[in-house]
Amino acid sequence: MQRRLIAGLVLFVVFASMPALVSVTEKYVSTGTASVPASVSNGGSEVQEGVYYKGTASAGGSDVLYVTPAEIYVSKAGTVVTVNVTVKFRHAQPCMYPDWKISAEASGGVKIIGETKTTLKDPYTAFKQYTLNVTGNGTLKVIYTYGSGCPYGSSESVTVHVYLGIPGYVQEGDNGTSIPSTATQSQEQNVTRITGTLEEVSVGGHYVKISGRTVYVRGRWTAGNSSLTWRDVLESLRVGEKVSVTATYEDGNLMATEIEVNGTIYRRG
Repeated sequence: MQRRLIAGLVLFVVFASMPALVSVTEKYVSTGTASVPASVSNGGSEVQEGVYYKGTASAGGSDVLYVTPAEIYVSKAGTVVTVNVTVKFRHAQPCMYPDWKISAEASGGVKIIGETKTTLKDPYTAFKQYTLNVTGNGTLKVIYTYGSGCPYGSSESVTVHVYLGIPGYVQEGDNGTSIPSTATQSQEQNVTRITGTLEEVSVGGHYVKISGRTVYVRGRWTAGNSSLTWRDVLESLRVGEKVSVTATYEDGNLMATEIEVNGTIYRRG
């Protein structure tokens, strides 16, 4: 009887210690886990595959969508990673508009290979997880759609950016093992992700301003199969729109490499 009580207590502690969200903000994952596998030798010290998770992206009106991580870097094509999705409701569930849903769309070198059912952690919190196979740079767009007829909103969305290559500024994992970096020169630069509302669009100045930060837009761009100039991109943007911008520091200034607005993704190059 005493052994059963001890075993039950151990199981309770293990499950109680599991977080609802993966706490991996700016943390290099260097050992294999069930959700983020990293191939290691039998000795458990040689890192053959690595995953670098960074940040949490969010978007919200009445309800708020949180996605962790906001950026993923992998050192090897074919790496499998997971993304956690949480929705915080303004009103307790079930509500008068119960057919809300969480969905996702992958693009580029990112493929969705698995997803869990959406579950309610409590009346105000929904949770879902996506499993991705990464073969190259790409994105995962996560969409939360309000219930039919809900007067508080229509949808919220964020985009997770996935890169093949570990950033150069990540030097070592938790166990002190050197990372076999495969980052290209552009990936070695400090990558910044800015999500917010457009405060200013300046065609003359070649820049946009988001949350008080100035990001310059230059060069050739693409959107789908269309080839665009920097001017085309800027002239398509409107003050007050929600945008997500990926930028790198070039000569001391933030230079946009990707802009997402209203479901359209513009990419430089």
